[in-house]
Amino acid sequence: MLNGECQAVIDKMLGLWPKWTATDAEQAGWREMLVPKDGSVEIIYGRAINAVQKMWQGSRYNSPTSPDFWKEYSTLTQRAGKAPEDRQEDETEGYGFAGVYVICVEGRAAGAAEPFYFGRDSRIPPRETVIRMAEKLREQYTETCGGRWEIHEDMTHDDVLALQRRLRAEQRREAAKETP
Repeated sequence: MLNGECQAVIDKMLGLWPKWTATDAEQAGWREMLVPKDGSVEIIYGRAINAVQKMWQGSRYNSPTSPDFWKEYSTLTQRAGKAPEDRQEDETEGYGFAGVYVICVEGRAAGAAEPFYFGRDSRIPPRETVIRMAEKLREQYTETCGGRWEIHEDMTHDDVLALQRRLRAEQRREAAKETP
């Protein structure tokens, strides 16, 4: 996970737990956990966002906890590691994918992609409503995370992964230019 993605995960937690006034030390602890310096673990951004969302749905606390995060992340990782025919459900079980992503294309969170889902047993609203809601989410991410966020429609998961790889490569090239 890149540093910008890590900050996007922390920003997501700050948004979901509004009463949590994270100290600099707490945020640093989450950053160290999500981006280990020794490279011992590669945290997958999309899976981390999903784990945060699932952790929040079951939370009884006013702040996120690392044991709850690792429990959810581990569950999602185990599911992802199974062959498709062995999976009981995927990471979006019970959710309707609206075919829309809100993606950061420029800034510290470049490459961060948020798929737009609707809750269990919910009907996906008309396309115009989905886009209006995605626009509100885009504005919220722009305000909280900075950078330039765009709404992308009708992209496959593979399209999103290709875009993320391209944006991250550009981000690494820019960072290399700035390094003396």
